[in-house]
Amino acid sequence: MKGGFVSGIIGTALITILCQGNSHAASLTLSPSSTTVIAGDLVNVEAVIAGLNTGGPPSVGAFDLNVGIDSALLSPDSVTFGPFLGSVDETLTDFSFATPRVVNFAELSLLSPAELDALQPASFVLATLTFDAVAAGIASFTFVGDLRVDDAFGNKLPIPEPPMAYLLGIAIAGFLARRIFPSNLVATDGGRHSRGRSSGEPWPGQAPG
Repeated sequence: MKGGFVSGIIGTALITILCQGNSHAASLTLSPSSTTVIAGDLVNVEAVIAGLNTGGPPSVGAFDLNVGIDSALLSPDSVTFGPFLGSVDETLTDFSFATPRVVNFAELSLLSPAELDALQPASFVLATLTFDAVAAGIASFTFVGDLRVDDAFGNKLPIPEPPMAYLLGIAIAGFLARRIFPSNLVATDGGRHSRGRSSGEPWPGQAPG
């Protein structure tokens, strides 16, 4: 009886969490958000945008994002940009490892809004970040700073960070699940390159500020 009652609470909490997670038109995720590494591993992490409209607005015209890493475990190697903002000749791309423990990567499309609408699906990879593992451990990845993603007209898309209630709900549901089903929980492990630039360096063709 007790297990069934608390299981119902967990189910309700998870439904609420999913509804909150899907309430926004667009979202950004990192895949994987964490992984177990050993020294010498090559680790790829995809920055994915979802919640758009296939073949229609809003489409992504530009983005400028930062991902935080544990520099004791990982060393940034490169950034490969996806094809959905245009080909090499149709975009401006850049990335920087200048800030410790942060990878900055940005892309600006030169395509028209109609061309971007036709090119982009509802969900796609913006860029793939590659890291060299320098030690053993569990490496985590998270967006840091402002989540800047613009539509085809240069307007910032509303992509909020996960609300506190969402994170708290996950923690509570996980805690209750461990109390009821401790024996059932098993741990599991879950384009193209652009040159790097120094922090504050202007885009190609842009006058220094």
